[in-house]
Amino acid sequence: MGAVNDKHLGKYEGILEVAPYVPNLNDAVFVRFASVRNLKSEIDVDTNALQIKADDTKTIIDAFKPENTIPGTFLENVDASKMQLVLGGIKTVTSGTSTSVTAEAHGTGWTVGQPFRLDNQNGDNTEVSSIVVKKGTTTLVDGTDYETYVGDGNNGTLGATYITPLTVATTAITASYSYTPNASETHTLTQEWTEKPFLIARITSTRGDVSTLNKCTFSGKYSLGYNDIYEAGDIAGTDFIFKGDDGSTVSTKNITA
Repeated sequence: MGAVNDKHLGKYEGILEVAPYVPNLNDAVFVRFASVRNLKSEIDVDTNALQIKADDTKTIIDAFKPENTIPGTFLENVDASKMQLVLGGIKTVTSGTSTSVTAEAHGTGWTVGQPFRLDNQNGDNTEVSSIVVKKGTTTLVDGTDYETYVGDGNNGTLGATYITPLTVATTAITASYSYTPNASETHTLTQEWTEKPFLIARITSTRGDVSTLNKCTFSGKYSLGYNDIYEAGDIAGTDFIFKGDDGSTVSTKNITA
């Protein structure tokens, strides 16, 4: 995040992640908002400025209450789950058709304690069903040879099923299972007074610097653009602002090594 970047000549590169607000930041489950432009972490010290002067001693108080924001532009914005996260409202899901996967290849051998992810996942972010893991032609035992878990966004991709090896295997590893994707997701927001969800937004740079806006809300318009890029040129996207609530904090962790 520094002014000088030896690889990109000062160009800032980072990803945006948003989580529902929780008092303990370590408990936050973040979701990535992919394909954003003009991503920044801003601290405005002029909007809420205070200056008090006395006739004889001149300025006696010169203070500010920072306005903390993370603005940018969404390019991929039609996502019912993300719309519900930042706007509230109701998300309804129509399940798709259960699909069976047979002998999905996961390389030769594995490393004990090093999880790998199955290629497909359930639309409702639960563990896939009917899992059968084999090394060569030998069927392995869940809880003895391996164990499973579902990623939560921090410990793996949200909703993905992971296999963690518990015993040594040096032959070909395959996994068979069934999964049910979502056929569709619908976000519904009624035109009535709706309390804004409190959120946590953070930017993580490609080198590992992190700027976190704790306890914020989505501000502005959430527009869905359907531009014809052949006629209208570049995709315009929709501008967004995550704005800190009173008492919110903005923290910046810099990688110095």
